[in-house]
Amino acid sequence: MAVYKRGSVWYYDITVGGKRIKRATTASDKHGAEVEATLAKREESANPNETGMTLRAAIMRCYNEEWRNQKDGLRTVNCTLKIVDILGDIPLKKMDEVAINRLGVALTEKGLTQATLNRYRSHIRRLLNVAHRKWREIGRVPYIQNTKEVPKRFKVYTAEEEKLILSMPNPEFVDLAVILFDTGLRLGEALRLTKGEVDFTTNLITVWSDATKGEKTRSVPMTARVRALLEHRALPLAFKDEHEVERIWTRFKKKQGITNGGWVIHAMRHTFASRLVQRGIDLYSVKELLGHSTITVTERYAHLNPAKLQAAVAVLEQSDIV
Repeated sequence: MAVYKRGSVWYYDITVGGKRIKRATTASDKHGAEVEATLAKREESANPNETGMTLRAAIMRCYNEEWRNQKDGLRTVNCTLKIVDILGDIPLKKMDEVAINRLGVALTEKGLTQATLNRYRSHIRRLLNVAHRKWREIGRVPYIQNTKEVPKRFKVYTAEEEKLILSMPNPEFVDLAVILFDTGLRLGEALRLTKGEVDFTTNLITVWSDATKGEKTRSVPMTARVRALLEHRALPLAFKDEHEVERIWTRFKKKQGITNGGWVIHAMRHTFASRLVQRGIDLYSVKELLGHSTITVTERYAHLNPAKLQAAVAVLEQSDIV
């Protein structure tokens, strides 16, 4: 398997069963081209048998027809293909409640969290719904029940920890960290940020819908330090991709002797939201700033403002209550 670039387009060159296949990809980097090449090789190797469409063939068809153009399409298909490694490339018609339960047991034995288990269930449910309603490959969709998830704890950086991060001897990363701490942007959003999305007249950064996880355009006001930073530097930031940023972050943690698994770049977004809630900002405003699709996601930060609950109960102490 080989991938190469011509002009601005990445291509792959694979051979399956003696057949050579050369195609252009939709990837923007070598890693993405390699993923598409691997998926193409799997697709070419997947052949339905006399028992009907197999699980692997269904996954690849669903990727091509439904998931390919979605933001998390590659992640979805890669996750779903792991189900084939567990259950085997069984006929799609045999994906019944028994197979679903067997999958759940196997994943649980791997020590996966309930959230991860539910993600697998969600992917297979989406696949089977398409196979039933669109392709008519199966007569019914088996009942797939999600399990209750334990709320996941998240890291919030202290002022001292933020100071340590901003002392990193990498000016480009420090600029990125300031943006993440003060805007709550996702890493990918920050890396795609251009001068055209920064309005110094209104003091707003616009995050367009095609660059957001929830597909919702939003505007985020700039703090004084973000404004001062963006007024005097070029955009986009000079990183090749998110992988490069993660490598820099990993080296920084290793040098500092940080082994706490909560020290992740995304925790800067959590820190942004947590500081807002701790200072009395309502959850709806935090939701809009973060670009969450529903308030349910934002509610994870609600416990950070117990003062509001105390104030609510304090009204019972008022003397005019009969």
